[in-house]
Amino acid sequence: MSKGRVLVIDDSLIMQKLAGVVLAEAGYEVFTAKDGEEGLKTAEDVLPSLILVDFIMPKINGYQFCKMINSNQLLKDIPIILITAKGKDVGEKFTEKFGIVDYFIKPFQPEDLLEKVNSALKAREAVEVVETAKIAAAGGEDTKPVLPAYSDTDIGEVVDKIIRGYFYNEFSFLIQKSMTDILKQAGVIKAGGIILSGDISDFSLFDIFQLIDTAKATGKLFIHAHTMSSEIYFEQGNIVYASTSRGEKAVLTGDLLEKRKNIPKEVFNQVVRKAKETGVPILRAFINEGVLTANDITAILKERIEAAIYSTMELEDGNFFFEKIPVPDNLSDISIRLNASQLILEGARRVGEKSFAAKMFEDDNIVFIRFMSDGAMEDITLEENELKIFSLIDGKRKLVDIVNMAGIEINEAKRIFHTLTRVGILKIKEA
Repeated sequence: MSKGRVLVIDDSLIMQKLAGVVLAEAGYEVFTAKDGEEGLKTAEDVLPSLILVDFIMPKINGYQFCKMINSNQLLKDIPIILITAKGKDVGEKFTEKFGIVDYFIKPFQPEDLLEKVNSALKAREAVEVVETAKIAAAGGEDTKPVLPAYSDTDIGEVVDKIIRGYFYNEFSFLIQKSMTDILKQAGVIKAGGIILSGDISDFSLFDIFQLIDTAKATGKLFIHAHTMSSEIYFEQGNIVYASTSRGEKAVLTGDLLEKRKNIPKEVFNQVVRKAKETGVPILRAFINEGVLTANDITAILKERIEAAIYSTMELEDGNFFFEKIPVPDNLSDISIRLNASQLILEGARRVGEKSFAAKMFEDDNIVFIRFMSDGAMEDITLEENELKIFSLIDGKRKLVDIVNMAGIEINEAKRIFHTLTRVGILKIKEA
């Protein structure tokens, strides 16, 4: 028997799947919608016991949705829980303005979601009991609750049943349904385990890349945002391959090779067929047949991997998951291993953060210290002005002094300070 109907409204397919698996396993009937407009229609159709709604969505956002629910006589009493990545202030504002029963901030743990849903529905049941009592009192009926009569033996059995039910059902669910298990069941991951996950509005992608690089980790970083998705494979902290859903041609299918190197269609198809027949990786087949050189393929791969990384670094919202898995067999023939630190540095340069850096470093008396040793810096190439600033960092000089000594325009210098700080080369000295 269903514990109730829960409507999950979120434009993130991952969020829909995660919440759906957690709640379905706990005994709830789950309905989903990808935006506020679809959510409103679904709510009117199924009359859910509770609604989970995201704050930022296309068409009708969370704010507009809550406003429309409050003015809808059919739906206004349905409890709402807000999903937000914008922090506590947004949640409290919705609670005050629309009377939502609760909110939680992405990323979330399965047990937190379940606890909030259970609590909200129990509170609703309590309100309904009170309302029923009021109606009965208005009709002159005896409102004193009538409790079942239990003997001492009965009470012991009831308590034992409740405890056994909790440990065999609820408690085992909380233990077994870790985030990894839920992601597997939702189809987001297929093997291995998630060792790092969160919302990129809370965790900088630069920091995530830096962490993977520092830990010399091997696995796949999957990033899902409103505008695109990315998959980046690491081996011992180095980047092996990266692709995005923005429509770039996939190198491994050969489409880009055919276009960039003007390979005749018949030759291209012949090599692909031979690769399939012999089981040789497609890139190796092009080299074996003398159609392309190893340098040709390496140059194209490097270009596409870097483009995918830089596109990914521009994302400001979405979810990330780092899964500990070996490099897939279909990537084993790729010899490229790109230095993550160097790509992080170049990515930070490209994001274009002058105005942000100017606001971040308004205090010209900030003092910086070097956060990366000379040995760790050997694989990183700094541009001329970055090297000027880095060479002047001694843990004593103030920002304004370094800028004057380097002879660099103030906002450009602050952008460089921000870049070097963000990728972990410099750190602000604590007072």
